[in-house]
This record gives sequence, structure tokens and C-alpha cells, in this order.
Amino acid sequence: MSVGITLDGTVTGIELLSISETAGLGMNAQEPEFKEQFQDVNTDHFEVVKGDGGKEGKIDALSGATITTDAVTNAVNAAVAYYHGAMEGGRQTTRGCKILENIRRKCLKTK
Repeated sequence: MSVGITLDGTVTGIELLSISETAGLGMNAQEPEFKEQFQDVNTDHFEVVKGDGGKEGKIDALSGATITTDAVTNAVNAAVAYYHGAMEGGRQTTRGCKILENIRRKCLKTK
């Protein structure tokens, strides 16, 4: 996955470089309607929701593909956390650590 981030931390978009998911379900992660939810958003953390996505860092879960939605969203959140760390001298920052901790909790919760 490739994530575009501007100097002010705005995610300009995402691109899935490789995907092999169930047709009609997880494969919908490569559709513009899904990817555009990440476009031009400045947030520390994207959150998967059902039915209220597309604004303020909220991402609509793909129907029948919650795991794929979570995986893509966690990857974008990891990129945002890495960006904040890199832009602040490569050291772990409170902001970056909070983002990574949220990702870790989410991953542990889904196992």
C-alpha cells in the first residue's frame, strides 16, 4: 500500500499496490468509493464505523469485509504514525505513540 501525506499531515490518498481478496467483498477495497474516504483528511487516527463514514476520519466498513477494512485502515494509521515520528526528528512522539497504541489495541481485540 502507498499512502500520500502532505507536510501538514493530511492524507492525500491511498493506493493498494497488491490485493488478493474475495471478489465482490474484500476486493471492494480497491474501489474509488472506499479509497476516497481517506482522501484529503487530516487526522491522527482513522476509525472504522458502520454507516457514518466519509467524514472526520471515519471510514465506512466494507459490507462482508470487516477484516479487510480494518487491515487497510490500520495500515493507513501506521503510515500516519510513522510520518509524525519522521517529521519530528525520527524520535517516538506522544502523538505517534498514541496512534500506534490504538492500532495495537485494535489488532489484539480482533484476534
